[in-house]
Amino acid sequence: MPGEWGSLAWAGELGQSQKAAEENAAMHAVAALQSDPTYAAMVTGGQQPGAKQPGAKKAKTSGGAPSGGIIRPVGFGGGGELSGTPAKANGTAKAKGKAKGKAKAKVPREPVGDLPRERISEAPMTGTLSNWCGKFGWIDMSEKVAHQAASKNKGKVYLSLKDWEQPTPPTKGASVMFYLYADDAGLGAESCQPTA
Repeated sequence: MPGEWGSLAWAGELGQSQKAAEENAAMHAVAALQSDPTYAAMVTGGQQPGAKQPGAKKAKTSGGAPSGGIIRPVGFGGGGELSGTPAKANGTAKAKGKAKGKAKAKVPREPVGDLPRERISEAPMTGTLSNWCGKFGWIDMSEKVAHQAASKNKGKVYLSLKDWEQPTPPTKGASVMFYLYADDAGLGAESCQPTA
């Protein structure tokens, strides 16, 4: 974008995912562009970038920034406020929060609280601990199970430290034996121990 628009950075309200937050920021940026007569036709598809509209003037705020400003998140609960001072891409304004970097692999999260369980295996099952996070982890089963909860959590089986029957915590890559249960969050392992 030419002029001051090229140095603006946009941030929207907090979202459930990075994609949702980015879409929200883009929505605010497009709305600000649509409010500027110079770029409104370009945003709606009426003109090519850089084409001038006859008699159009660039709207500015009292701070000299294009109208619209920047949407900055307020606290952790979402919501936002409109600020007349946009963040500059050249680093003149300090960014808040974590910098964007490479996305980490998303690991299914530990359910909050105990959910009602239904044991679905009578015989012990086996698998390999694919991930251990200190108090919980995820098991890749040796054999697939035909159960509606198997589609949750990418087919992985949740293991809580309280269901581990050894004094020392398990380690990633360990072969384990367990009884399979299902709850609202997916499949889980109970009475889990290392295979002999």
